[in-house]
Amino acid sequence: MIQTELPMTVGFLLRNRAIIETKNFCVYWNYWYYVWSTMSIQFSMLTAINRYLLIFHKIFLIKYKLYCHYLPIVCIWLYLPCLHLYFIVFFPYGNTTFDFSKEWCGGPQFLLIRFYVAWDTLFDTFTPAAITVLFNLIIIIKVIFFKKLPANTITKWKKNRRMILQLTGICCSQLIGSVPYTIVTLGEVYGSSTFALDIYTQALIYTFYIPSLFSPLFAMVTLPKDIRDKVPLISRCWKNRPDTINVLQRMSVDPSTRDHPRNPTNRNRSIFSKIRSYRTAPAPFLETQT
Repeated sequence: MIQTELPMTVGFLLRNRAIIETKNFCVYWNYWYYVWSTMSIQFSMLTAINRYLLIFHKIFLIKYKLYCHYLPIVCIWLYLPCLHLYFIVFFPYGNTTFDFSKEWCGGPQFLLIRFYVAWDTLFDTFTPAAITVLFNLIIIIKVIFFKKLPANTITKWKKNRRMILQLTGICCSQLIGSVPYTIVTLGEVYGSSTFALDIYTQALIYTFYIPSLFSPLFAMVTLPKDIRDKVPLISRCWKNRPDTINVLQRMSVDPSTRDHPRNPTNRNRSIFSKIRSYRTAPAPFLETQT
């Protein structure tokens, strides 16, 4: 979605018009956007379910891997492309003209069918996002609960802390990307057609890019050490990061030894004070020192 569809949207935002002003391009643009935006959400749902099973029910997942992993992938690959293929590509447009000055040339014509709009919004967008958030929250709660057990060590908790950070980011991105869009879309379908129209056209139609844009960041933050060391750029950035423990140790120096002349913090402070005195000293003083 980021590599193939987002450049078309960025080109539109730069020109305020579609990058190719033809009917075929508008149909292709709409099809590519709706397929990948919904597929990304549903694959995130499948990943959340498989992650939960892998952590807490690994034997069950291995035993029924065909039904829990491979079969859902095939269903998603077949369901969404075929569904949008009919409602966008093979939809009877008739004499419909596309507006090249609007996002996605004004959108596909199935938006005029209230039932399909409600189905696509609730079951293809909101429900997968809600399931993703639910399973990730279950994992976070269980990990925090198991943290209190005596058998758990500090090393395990550090690994779990990274996983919690990743899952929290995924939950927030899914909520931001789907919940406002769902509320406004259903408000326009079953309420007023101008319900939050300005917010929808200027912001909410772009929220589907948020999970796809931030997913690589969440993955890089929580990479295991053996994988992180194999990527030169990530390894270099990780090694050059600030050492939080040393910073905290310097901040927590014993007050009784803080003013001792052999204290390295005190020596650094005196050096910095001399530098500041040279910078703020008047000209005659500087000539004298020279």
